[in-house]
Amino acid sequence: MSWLFFALLSAVFAALTAIFAKIGLEGLDSDFATFIRTVFIVGIVALWVSFLGKWQSPATVGGRQWLFLALSATATGLSWLFYFKALQLGQAAHVAPVDKLSVVFVAFFAVAFLGERLSAREWFGIALIVCGVVCLTLKPSAPAPVSSSVQVELPRRFLRLRSKVMTSKRFQLLVIGNEILSGRRQDVHFANTRAACEARGLRLAAAHFLGDDAAALVAHYRRALEAGEVVLSFGGIGATPDDRTRQAVAEACGVPLEFHPEGEALLLAKYGAADFTPARRELIHFPQGASLIPNPVNGIPGFSLRGIHCVPGFPQMAQPMMDWVLDTFYRADGRARHYAALDVFAPESQLAPVMCELEARFPQVAVSSLPKLHFESELGFDGEPAAVESALAAARELLDAAQLKWQAHSA
Repeated sequence: MSWLFFALLSAVFAALTAIFAKIGLEGLDSDFATFIRTVFIVGIVALWVSFLGKWQSPATVGGRQWLFLALSATATGLSWLFYFKALQLGQAAHVAPVDKLSVVFVAFFAVAFLGERLSAREWFGIALIVCGVVCLTLKPSAPAPVSSSVQVELPRRFLRLRSKVMTSKRFQLLVIGNEILSGRRQDVHFANTRAACEARGLRLAAAHFLGDDAAALVAHYRRALEAGEVVLSFGGIGATPDDRTRQAVAEACGVPLEFHPEGEALLLAKYGAADFTPARRELIHFPQGASLIPNPVNGIPGFSLRGIHCVPGFPQMAQPMMDWVLDTFYRADGRARHYAALDVFAPESQLAPVMCELEARFPQVAVSSLPKLHFESELGFDGEPAAVESALAAARELLDAAQLKWQAHSA
């Protein structure tokens, strides 16, 4: 077999490496994931060498070979560490092409250190690789949010394209305030935000409640940034000492606070020069690079930075501001979701095999079981309407085949 056959196999398995690693990295530190992967690689290669009978005595390996193999292993290990970190932070379709710039670097290193010579045609091919990587990885920057006094009408086809990209994001709710945790105030942000997301075809992946603890806030925002999650953050953006959201976001993003020029203009117009006090100016002391979230109630804006969107804790202000964020950046464009259920009269142990089969056949549908008393469970299906109806029909057939009694769900 020629070198081309094995090179193509290498390319196929390298592609699978990126896809499998992207999935396996969810919720796992990238460096530790690299270690796990390395252990498996050592075992696989050891089996391969044993199968082919290619073991050699270490004494047959020369000193120069040991040195350069060790350097090669070091370079490979560092490459894997950085590659896995990039996969954790970015999209596989963007990370993998950049990784293939190694072809370009190999060409330059081969010329510089190995004395190899490339023809004009080969240099042209390398230039095309660079152009391809640039085309695959560069993307237009997201449109900057505008103040409430400016209206921007985007083409409908652009909104459709943007919604398809953004709906792959994981959304989390973060409610901040000691008053919530102590019970002095009851939270309404979860119900409001869940409804707002659902109305737009979006789905909350998690909800978190934190007190006014600066270190905890910084750690939380950092974890969200590393995971690439969208944070819908409520509370703590005021100017009193117990409001620590602005400072925490700045520290998590590694940027200083600065007075936002557009925010200053808004508040100056609102209060006038005489009443635009230092305390009021502090209200627009935002992380560097942040954009404004317009406030239709009192005009004092919130801010967005790197997928973290921060609004006040007052529900009357917070919800229209967060609605604006969802409509501006994450509109789902009609990707409606639907929930349907069956009441099944059987213990969950008997229902579990049916659920496993349904999950395997309908991966785009979330299948759930909500147990009740007397061996009754609500078998639920959540997803796009057509997929839910298909899953529901299949569930009826599987339940009948398993001789499990069921009926249409009654709320």
